Amino acid sequence: GGFQGARMNRLTEGFNPQAIGPNSLIRMDGATLRNRARELYRNNPMAKSAIDSWVANVVETGITPSWKFPDVGRRTLFREAWERWGKRDCDVSRISSIYELQALALRETLVAGGCLIHHVELPRRGRVLPYAIELIPEERFTDQLDRNRGNGNPIQNGVEIDLKTGEPVAYWL
Repeated sequence: GGFQGARMNRLTEGFNPQAIGPNSLIRMDGATLRNRARELYRNNPMAKSAIDSWVANVVETGITPSWKFPDVGRRTLFREAWERWGKRDCDVSRISSIYELQALALRETLVAGGCLIHHVELPRRGRVLPYAIELIPEERFTDQLDRNRGNGNPIQNGVEIDLKTGEPVAYWL
């Protein structure tokens, strides 16, 4: 009985993986793995093509809202506001559109394992909405694994964990 994948035979006798969880593996080798993945994306045309194809197929033209208000004038007003905001106001630096940010977030997740999406409220200063998005790659997270803050909360891989709840309470960059 048992699972085929757990059977021992001449093909599997040397295959004895360690019982380490994904969080422990990332703490041990995350930076090296991320650096290798970035190197492959930059210098290997097949890896770059695979990632770029995936991003193109998932994001395509981006996520776009579909307004369901019965009033046509109100739908038009919301659509125009979305288009104005999505062109450049959505990005903290006013460089990327909402669709470029979507592609960048997915690419960063596929290549480096993730990113932090920081929602920022800014002074209007000509913006349609005072709301923007900043993408923070994992390289900007602190590498100190087991630092302790004055409140007793541990910081692991840039994430401060509340000891009482086990939930993240802050990100250290």
